[in-house]
Amino acid sequence: MKVKAPYRANQLKTLAALAAFSGQTLQTCIDARIVKTGFDPITSRFNFMIKDLSERGQLFQARQLLDQMPNRNSFSTDIIISGYVKSGNLTVARRIFDDTVERTVVTWTTMIGAYSKSNRFGDAFKLFAEMHRSGSEPDYVTYITLLAGCNDLKMAKELYQVHAQIVRLGHHLNLRVCNTLLDSYFKTGGLDSARRIFMEMGGWDSVSFNVMITGYANNGLNEGAIKLFVEMQNLGFKPSDFTFAAVIGASTGLDNTAFGKQIHGFVVKTSFIRNVFVGNAFLDFYSKHDCVDEVRKLFNEMPEWDGVSYNVTITAYAWVGKVKESTDLFQELQFTTFDRKNFPFPTMLSIAASSLDLQMGRQLHAQVVVSMDDPDFRDISETEQ
Repeated sequence: MKVKAPYRANQLKTLAALAAFSGQTLQTCIDARIVKTGFDPITSRFNFMIKDLSERGQLFQARQLLDQMPNRNSFSTDIIISGYVKSGNLTVARRIFDDTVERTVVTWTTMIGAYSKSNRFGDAFKLFAEMHRSGSEPDYVTYITLLAGCNDLKMAKELYQVHAQIVRLGHHLNLRVCNTLLDSYFKTGGLDSARRIFMEMGGWDSVSFNVMITGYANNGLNEGAIKLFVEMQNLGFKPSDFTFAAVIGASTGLDNTAFGKQIHGFVVKTSFIRNVFVGNAFLDFYSKHDCVDEVRKLFNEMPEWDGVSYNVTITAYAWVGKVKESTDLFQELQFTTFDRKNFPFPTMLSIAASSLDLQMGRQLHAQVVVSMDDPDFRDISETEQ
């Protein structure tokens, strides 16, 4: 019995039809297609080379190539602007942006995103307003890019104005836009607005609940955060590491040790127990409830640590008077590659002061001078010697 090959006959017919064309006829069809679509093979080749140079960080060469292009298009300038943005050189990126006559939504969004990621939200909103005045209509990506991470309280008025635009253009039906709005309102003090948006949303996802729980916990609404976590579980949404960290923070705020231990038991059954961010949240929870045995056990069981892990554990030992454990762990911290500027020097100096250990205090002072590289500290240190 023969097995049919349904596509082979079609492929052969296509090849036969192509072979029937003379070289000139085929070239005419291709040329007509290029004219119709506006495709320029030379420009496309230049864009490919500029993109390759930009991704390798060779922006000077990419800029030279851009200047040599016989015919640029919007993609050409978008590539080079994006390259300078990624390198952190927003001054040059903005200069090229200002010199660009034909700006697409991508061009505007790239530059707006550059300011947002650099926490220059005032510049981001100003550029967005300029985009609006130019007649270029933003898409949902523009709004997400503009609002992502916005935590400037001075931008509250602008945030309300952008929200109104989002509703008017129908982007409030986009779940990602709504989630970004929720986060921005929480970070700029608009708790009531965030709560109202959440209740009016046509649907939620895990990100929606994560933003709400984190927002509630960060603003001291601990009971609300825990209730949302329970609702999230009932609706079948999966929590993330941020969810657990926020819920543990809420439990700490409520002084609810029992609930915190229940969450710990729940997390043990998931892969998040190996997450250093979640682990640090539990370390902080137990340390603030003087459960130093749990702190020690959890720290030893964590597959990896960061500077926060050490800081919380060292401080937990110090709070309950376990000076040797604190100093031993601080000595261990000295041999790590973590940023020394974030070492728990205040805790260790308190230990030195309470134990009247002048030598230890001087050693810590010297480490602070080296870590902070502060000329004032250096002058004081030299005077004392």
